[in-house]
Amino acid sequence: MIRTAALKDNSNLVQYIPTLLEDTRFELQADDLDIKEECHEAMKMLDGCVRNIFKQADDAGDYLRLIVRNFDGMFDGEETKHLRLFYMMIPPLSLNYIEHL
Repeated sequence: MIRTAALKDNSNLVQYIPTLLEDTRFELQADDLDIKEECHEAMKMLDGCVRNIFKQADDAGDYLRLIVRNFDGMFDGEETKHLRLFYMMIPPLSLNYIEHL
């Protein structure tokens, strides 16, 4: 659940990052400008962060679609009728478990 929320949040973050940054390599720009040491490392890390955000945004959509596709129609049958409201039991069961600890 937490992974899904994080991936969804990252996919929402991508809309604020211009797609131009996906193709731009700041590390190469630093080499061209003869930037050294800490600034060069910072640009290298920025490249990694931007690539990671775009990759996770792609993964988030695929991950959520896969879950929806697999569970679509699962609770329509009579044999799974008792599971239709299962999602309502999770919060109280979680709180009960935490209080028990």
